Amino acid sequence: MFGAYVDPGVVAQLVQNPDFIRLGGERREATVFFSDLVGFTDLSEKLKDQPELMVEVVNAYLDETSECLLNHGAYVDKYIGDAVMAAFGVPQPLPDHALAACRAALDAQRLIAGINARYAVMVGVQLAMRIGLNTGELIVGNVGSSRKKNYTVMGDTVNLASRLEGANKVFGTGILLGDEAGRRAFFPLARLRVKGKLEAIEVHTLLGIPECPPVIENSSPLIALVTMPTSTGASPRRRQLCPGPTRSCLVT
Repeated sequence: MFGAYVDPGVVAQLVQNPDFIRLGGERREATVFFSDLVGFTDLSEKLKDQPELMVEVVNAYLDETSECLLNHGAYVDKYIGDAVMAAFGVPQPLPDHALAACRAALDAQRLIAGINARYAVMVGVQLAMRIGLNTGELIVGNVGSSRKKNYTVMGDTVNLASRLEGANKVFGTGILLGDEAGRRAFFPLARLRVKGKLEAIEVHTLLGIPECPPVIENSSPLIALVTMPTSTGASPRRRQLCPGPTRSCLVT
């Protein structure tokens, strides 16, 4: 029961080191995951007289998404309405946390089909999910007051992951990766400047995992995961989603 309110990884840290509960933080590298439920506004409107059913649908989505993230090694930080915030690589280190986040994002997208199969006819709304992933240095630790604390992640890496989730609306994509995550992944999509940042960054989208990813000498597991073979079956190559010069745009 207690584990439903406090992440087991955080509990383990507290058992090993009681000082862990003190307010404070440290710098770590991790990959941040933000997701949002597309169609939630329509769902809320259609079910405004059936709040129990609306909560049931949202809880089903949150439950399956959380289980997916946990299975890939994530720390589920918080729920913000229908949004999910998670981090890979904290509190325990996770090798290839960007790769784990990419796998989790793809699996989470697939789960929406099951939610729609169970509820779409009943509620009259087809749901979808937008996901933003960003890798970088961040602050991780206990934030709050003497009465209530939250183990969380903060910083520019986190803010950008949230912005990338929303920027999916501009590109019509389901998953957007930030520059650093994209260097460990694939498919440069555009250069994007989000509100609050002066410089544009290169963003990437994630389409899927080849059934039999090619083995590339001296490549990392993440590159091997996302490098696609050519249509003719010749040597593997990186396939750019938007041929030609990379586009630039501003998302506010």
